[in-house]
Amino acid sequence: MTTPSVERVLRIRLTGTITADHQLVLDVPPEIPVGTSEVEVMIPLREALSSVEVNEKHSAHEIIRSQLREAGFLAESDVSIEGDEISDEMLWEWGDQLPPGPSVQELIDDNRGD
Repeated sequence: MTTPSVERVLRIRLTGTITADHQLVLDVPPEIPVGTSEVEVMIPLREALSSVEVNEKHSAHEIIRSQLREAGFLAESDVSIEGDEISDEMLWEWGDQLPPGPSVQELIDDNRGD
C-alpha cells in the first residue's frame, strides 16, 4: 500500500513583459524562495472579431428571432410615437390592451405561498 503524498504549492500572480527578442521578463518579490518554478503564461487577446464571425453571430441571432416569432414568444411592437414624451392617456390605453391577469397582491401571495 502506497502512502498518498500532499504537494503544497505557493501561487502568486506576476505581471511580466515579453520583449522583442521573445524573452519573458518578470520581477519576483524578494520573499519568493530561490529555486525551480513553473510559470503559466496568459496573454490577453485584443483582436477584433473578423467579419465572418460577426456575420455568423448575426445570422444565428436572426434564426433564433424567427423561431421565437413563429412560436409566438417574440414580443414585437409596431407602435410609433411622435415626440419625446408618452402621455398618461397613451399609457392607460396601452395598459387596457393587456390581457387580464392576476393582481399584484395575488402575485405576492402566490410567491409567499399564501
